Amino acid sequence: VSFAYPSRPEKIILKNVSLFFPAGKTTFVVGASGSGKSTLAALLIRIYEINNGSIYIDNKNIELLDINWIRNNVTLVQQPVIFNESLKLNITIGKSSPTSVDISEIKNASRMAMLEEIIFELSDGYDTKLGTNGLSLSSGQMQRVAMARARLRDTSILILDESTSSLDYINRSLIYDAVKFWRKNKTTIIITHDISQIEDSDY
Repeated sequence: VSFAYPSRPEKIILKNVSLFFPAGKTTFVVGASGSGKSTLAALLIRIYEINNGSIYIDNKNIELLDINWIRNNVTLVQQPVIFNESLKLNITIGKSSPTSVDISEIKNASRMAMLEEIIFELSDGYDTKLGTNGLSLSSGQMQRVAMARARLRDTSILILDESTSSLDYINRSLIYDAVKFWRKNKTTIIITHDISQIEDSDY
């Protein structure tokens, strides 16, 4: 696969990149900042169309797959987007019927993302409005909301792109352990610049 952004066609971001992500396994993509890792993630869900080459999911060219099918079966967690809505709705927003999700499912997703301690501090708990762009939350807390959102969606393919970069080492490790348990035998791609996130047991 090769790719350059339409606005700067002379600057090649990815050149003749060939990768294989085995189904039902966790794969790490490690590289320096600016090396094209996030661009790769965007191509995998067709935010952009590739210039040369092909990307396949289960031997099917993604250019021939319905874009809604891709978005419903692949979750990409990058820079979190927080809406000026309740915490509950911010967690369920990725579901087809976000207002009808059972509270027990929301709590389970929150527990995995270690959101519980934050919820206790919010004036109205899950019903607390988070403000424009998550004004009332820290960057690490916003990342936890995004992780809870991904857990609730629980799609067959998950791409985590620097999704815990704002968390301290201990909380990042705890969430990563929870993700490993949740995503056992599920296709997961973890993109990071920090090789310390990879443990011996991940090889």
